[in-house]
Amino acid sequence: MRLLRPLNQLLALLAMAATGSIAGAQTTVLANVTQLIADITSKPMYQHTSWGFMIVDQNSGETLLDTMGAKMYVPGSIMKTYSTSSALKVYGPDYRFRTPVYKTGMVDGGALDENLVLVASGDFSFGLRERPGGKLAYNSLPEIDHNYASTGFAGVALVKNSNPLAALDRLAAQVRAADIRRIRGNVLIDDRLFKAFDGWPDGVIAPIWVNENDIDITSTATRPGQPASLTWRPKTAAIRVVSTVTTAPVGTQTSPLTVATISPGVVQVSGKIAADAKPIISGSDIPKPSDFARTAFIEALHRAGVLVDARATGPNPKELLPSATSYTERSKIAEHISPPFSEFIKVILFEVCALTLHPLA
Repeated sequence: MRLLRPLNQLLALLAMAATGSIAGAQTTVLANVTQLIADITSKPMYQHTSWGFMIVDQNSGETLLDTMGAKMYVPGSIMKTYSTSSALKVYGPDYRFRTPVYKTGMVDGGALDENLVLVASGDFSFGLRERPGGKLAYNSLPEIDHNYASTGFAGVALVKNSNPLAALDRLAAQVRAADIRRIRGNVLIDDRLFKAFDGWPDGVIAPIWVNENDIDITSTATRPGQPASLTWRPKTAAIRVVSTVTTAPVGTQTSPLTVATISPGVVQVSGKIAADAKPIISGSDIPKPSDFARTAFIEALHRAGVLVDARATGPNPKELLPSATSYTERSKIAEHISPPFSEFIKVILFEVCALTLHPLA
């Protein structure tokens, strides 16, 4: 948060400088911006780093500030400022992700004779981080969020009071409230919003995510020489976790735990954890987000009292999806509405700042 304050000041001053809203004081404003940047970059933790930036008025094309702006750097999380600012410009801070559920047939005596379709909207939280008042939660230092469990950073923790299946449970409850007690057809995930991208090592970017497309694996020490205890979330029939982690003597210096998929749908965590160590959270990417979401949704329906005749596990049967133009308000029976888009931007940009301040960054 120490870094967020000057960044907020920086953005405000840049806005005034670019728009000229402070008449005759642009030079002073830019001097203040330069000083704010210097206050950040001169911190002792950055003594071995190099900084480059260029600030341009997007309307006039005028370069307002330039310090080694043409020098090449390895891009990192600072690139998120480009994607988030572009998205804010297109969608606006009040935009909300709407994830609807439609029926494709008739309901007779509480039974849906055809299919139930959840249409993915790109909501990356999907209930996980939601808080009262339309807020999204994230961890504050020294804790960082679960999606960094595979990076080697210390202090990884689950977001407090979070439920990775929250949105699916709410949708399932709405389906049951619509007097549907049985689905004779199938349950489908319509993931045609955009083509999933898996061209980088940090997991699949897809229109549907459950638990931000992670399996959170927690290993807790027991007695030296004994297996560590194991829990994971979200638990579904789609993915099972097994452990060969053992408990080492007090004070043992251990290597990070390793996580690997040993067979389809089976993930294994291995290694040692010292008897006096805090629980360790490891992460495993979900390789097929739509298949996983379908299984999780069917299980949520079962918990809500809705019987599904189709098998819960297996591929998402895309071949059964109706035309994307066939959905109507009349056939919509449930919908999850996210907090405003501005909350998602806060989560994304806070992680940029948290990693910048992290002692291992």
